[in-house]
Amino acid sequence: MSGEVRILITGSEIGSYPTVLPLNSMFRPDVPLLKLQVEIDWMPRSPAQALSSLEQRLVEFCPSLRQHECRGHRPYQILCSDEQKASGHRPIEVSLALAHLLEHVLIDALAFITSTPRVSGLTGAHKNSTQRFDIFVECSDASLAPFVVWLAVSWVSAALDGTPLDGAGRPALEVVRALYQKRAEPLPIEDLAAHLGQEPGAVHATLLWLEQHTFVRKGPCAKSRGRRDCYTLQGLA
Repeated sequence: MSGEVRILITGSEIGSYPTVLPLNSMFRPDVPLLKLQVEIDWMPRSPAQALSSLEQRLVEFCPSLRQHECRGHRPYQILCSDEQKASGHRPIEVSLALAHLLEHVLIDALAFITSTPRVSGLTGAHKNSTQRFDIFVECSDASLAPFVVWLAVSWVSAALDGTPLDGAGRPALEVVRALYQKRAEPLPIEDLAAHLGQEPGAVHATLLWLEQHTFVRKGPCAKSRGRRDCYTLQGLA
């Protein structure tokens, strides 16, 4: 129903991009930007319908997408009707629309993890290609970039395929948020589970998955007796 799709991340880096700042007046000059370079090939039979179906599935994973202020061109604004998506003078570029959705999932994940009230982004297409795009999203902590990029691609891919979320899904997002909030020192599983209001066994399973994918790291708890292991986000000091 959604058509064959290919999403390929060709580059990811954190930096300052002065030439991009004027393209979105909501960008804060003192906040670094995550630049994600992506190639997308998607040709569904009914673009507007396919986009709307994709967005509705993403909202199941990520209900807070409904709260986003999308200021893109009308046919590309998220969660508008099929008629609005098809109302432009030119046919909608579905690969660009899909890159734009990736931007919004990145924004949502970063805002959730960091409890930041406002995170801004921008998606731009390359002039010489209909499949290559640059996505810019405010990202104040580079250690979060690998996880949020994985999450955005994983959630969009699952929504396209109609398959369950890869890996730990939403629980992984909640654990990463808790580790970020408590990043002053590594946390043992019991403390992390208590903070989340979850069973230690469930939290341990999520941590194992995150560790296998190198999003978190395990080490001895410096302030505890015995052999308890503690966890922290990969890349944090």
